[in-house]
Amino acid sequence: MNDTINQQIDACTLILAPLLTVLVVFMPFVLRLLYEEEFLVVTGMATLSVFYPFLRCMSLPIGYSILAKGHSIAYLVLEVIYDILIGLLIWWCYNAFGLIGAGIALSVGAIYDTVVYSLFCHFRYGFTFKRSTLLFCIGQLICLLTAVEYCFLVSPSNEQKYTIGAIAIAVSSSLSLYQLLHRSDFAKRTIRKFTKR
Repeated sequence: MNDTINQQIDACTLILAPLLTVLVVFMPFVLRLLYEEEFLVVTGMATLSVFYPFLRCMSLPIGYSILAKGHSIAYLVLEVIYDILIGLLIWWCYNAFGLIGAGIALSVGAIYDTVVYSLFCHFRYGFTFKRSTLLFCIGQLICLLTAVEYCFLVSPSNEQKYTIGAIAIAVSSSLSLYQLLHRSDFAKRTIRKFTKR
């Protein structure tokens, strides 16, 4: 069970983290590409809520293990508590800080969800994060935090913003590529075929 959950977390994070980092760096361009100019007001909310999908990559595989064990009532209770909490958080944060508050509420709710599921499954089923999975997720989180900080919170010049953003994207992509090559037998076999030639 531990191996399966950790592999699912690795696979999800490997794909999603670099995409989220790119999204943060180029958020205004993405919004202009997909929507009208009026939608640029959601840039802050969209940027600060990127931790929600990132953390859900961790919490969903852990949470689904409760269903896999046949404990659907426990899963339902935890989900209902989470839904009530996230609803209250979004209501309060939106009233206090506007759209940016809603983005913060989503990310805070995801932190709660990840911590609760991790603790519940640890004490109930003996789930633990593998050291390699934890370090990989922390590395990707640092890249995402760097992108959010320098591309939105600090608001430096465009040159600094895109330089630091490009570094964050490069590091995040390198971590994912390393993880893919290290974990995937298919990737190893492909590399062997090319190196033999």
